[in-house]
Amino acid sequence: VLNRGTATALPALVSYLILLGTNALPEARSVAFASIVGTQLAQTLDAGRSEGALTKPVLAAVAGSVSVLLAAFAVPPVRNFLQLVVPSPLGWALIGSGTLTAVVLHRLLDFLGKKSPALTPLLAPPRLPLAPMQLSQ
Repeated sequence: VLNRGTATALPALVSYLILLGTNALPEARSVAFASIVGTQLAQTLDAGRSEGALTKPVLAAVAGSVSVLLAAFAVPPVRNFLQLVVPSPLGWALIGSGTLTAVVLHRLLDFLGKKSPALTPLLAPPRLPLAPMQLSQ
């Protein structure tokens, strides 16, 4: 969960900060929104494989979510309600590159966690000790 959260947040934050540097706050917010959704959907596609292929329910869910995301930008009343703006070409490029980066970053973090036991405590959430259960007779 921590790996996926990091792989989602980091590209979206970088995209936001890049656009924030151009004094385009509304676009920075819109790109951050689309980046978070896009990175989650890309990671869902990456994890949604069964026997080497995407399952139909995963593919349908992602397609539906992408449609809703695009509608959020394409339908003016929805866009206005969510206080979004249509991203510039740079914004769309940041959304696309962040989405691809999230998949690569998630795979890298998973790989590092498996190959380097010293990093595992840093990459995994803490586990709470459970009290032993008492069985009553």
